[in-house]
Formats: sequence, structure tokens, C-alpha cells
Amino acid sequence: MKIKVTTEFTDRYTGELHRVGEEMEVSVQRVNEILSVGAFITIVEEAPVQDVAPESKNDEQEQEQEAPAEKAAGKRTRKTKTDTE
Repeated sequence: MKIKVTTEFTDRYTGELHRVGEEMEVSVQRVNEILSVGAFITIVEEAPVQDVAPESKNDEQEQEQEAPAEKAAGKRTRKTKTDTE
């Protein structure tokens, strides 16, 4: 994640002084840690969000086909042990 220093601070791990206007790349965890202490930084560029894999089309089609049948009957069907095995 790319950040910009808004208030001068000394890094507690490296002892390095970060001056106002300095831009650097740090992990999301480190950004959260710095922000928990104070508003010393602003986020310039956020880390890319990982997309969650979409459900397969077959699963969606099966769910759509099952749902209307239950609604049309007006009753819910109870699954028994033999149905699930």
C-alpha cells in the first residue's frame, strides 16, 4: 500500500525518521498499526482487492430450478435420511 506522511514520525522498528510529504510503500498491517497510534499518514494507493471466485453457472441454474418447484407446491418438503444419503 502506498502512503504519504502527513505528520513527521520516527519508525518504532527501524528508528528511521519519516518527514512530511514522504511517500513509501508499506503493508496493510503496518498502515493499520501506524494509524492506530495517530493520524501520521494518508493512503495514496490502496492495495488491490482480491476477487472472490463466482459460483459456477451450474450451481445457480440448479438453485433456480429447485426454488420454483417448492413455491408452486405451496408446501415445504421434509428431507429424510434416505433423501440425504
